[in-house]
Amino acid sequence: MKNFDIVVAIDSQGGVGFQGSIPWKVKGDMAFFKRLTTLSEEGKKNGVIMGRKTWDSLPASYKPLPDRVNLVLTRSATLDLPEGVCSFSSLDDGVTFSENHTIDRLFVIGGSEIYREAIQSQWCRCLYVTYIEGQYNCDTFFPEIPDRFHLMSESKKICESDITYSFRVYNSVID
Repeated sequence: MKNFDIVVAIDSQGGVGFQGSIPWKVKGDMAFFKRLTTLSEEGKKNGVIMGRKTWDSLPASYKPLPDRVNLVLTRSATLDLPEGVCSFSSLDDGVTFSENHTIDRLFVIGGSEIYREAIQSQWCRCLYVTYIEGQYNCDTFFPEIPDRFHLMSESKKICESDITYSFRVYNSVID
């Protein structure tokens, strides 16, 4: 099966969202996310796998996320998606789809249920974590990072609009 990476922004308590939206606005993180998930091999696009709630939370002007293959995981057989956006009932089905198409890299981008499943998968190889300092009264959370992931790099702290954050990269180390 194809390897995939996870991209997430979390606060100091592992929070990722509040009432269906991201509780902070960090332009630097959004630019990083866009660059990471769109930069691909010539002639290919990257894929982004997200849950239905994450899909619903995207602003209309960003649906689907441009220059990426959008894959939405849902239990609903009647979810109305724009042309070119694919839906699947499981993470494995979405990953299998990406193997059979010209998808360069594959990223899981949320939400919390999908993160919980993805981080346990042997096919998850890398975590790109934007660490937002402070607590943001979140009601959805990223799971604890398993021991098989080792911190490989961390950027210097960045301050933007009274928010301090850094970029961390964890790689899976399978014995």
